[in-house]
Amino acid sequence: MTKKKKVTGGNPANRTRREGTGFEDAVMEWAEMFVHHGDNGQAKAAAAVATWVGASDPGRTGINQCVNACYQLQMVLDAVGVTSVLLPVTLKLLNPTSNKVLGSAGTTTPGWSDGYRFWSGHAVLYLPSQGRILDPTIGQAIPAGRASARIPLMGKVTEIIRGTPDQATQPGTRWAVARDGHVAEYQVLEPEYSPLVNAEVVKVLQSSTAGLRDRLPRIVQATNAMLTARENLPGF
Repeated sequence: MTKKKKVTGGNPANRTRREGTGFEDAVMEWAEMFVHHGDNGQAKAAAAVATWVGASDPGRTGINQCVNACYQLQMVLDAVGVTSVLLPVTLKLLNPTSNKVLGSAGTTTPGWSDGYRFWSGHAVLYLPSQGRILDPTIGQAIPAGRASARIPLMGKVTEIIRGTPDQATQPGTRWAVARDGHVAEYQVLEPEYSPLVNAEVVKVLQSSTAGLRDRLPRIVQATNAMLTARENLPGF
């Protein structure tokens, strides 16, 4: 008899997965939450993330590799009609009550080491038409043993700490994005620190995503199927 997969209660985007629950299943639950209860923009972006995970096997290429994940997801979002901007950022996870730093990712002057295998920065996607950010690898900021935030973060920039909404992608702008249990605080870095300014890095990314590019029609079809199912839900 197969044991039923169990999760702790609460928001699916913030659950600590118990043993036996695969990452793909967890992301699907996360996406379905947005598809069923979010607005059209959330639904489309979340569905794209879920189908990307299912079709591209990001675990094989490294779900914790923010550059790979953002580059791949940008391809998928573009294919389903969602514009995104890849930005280099720093990330701090803060306790919403005490403001204590729970974790961090990315340096203020990121660079590459060991050829182009390791990058000391952090990258996210900004969705300008929605005023949202999508961080597929926020788990990089979580200390060992805290797996709940491995699920991607997608949320409105609830507060521009420095800058104005029309300057959301400008260097120095700081965003705060609320999530159950913590606040993710990002600061946008200068464009020179984007991993995509390096021609060798782009060449490697293009080569590594050739298979994903071939699978884009299937990903788009699966995304549209999730959105069609949403239209048949009560209240839509």
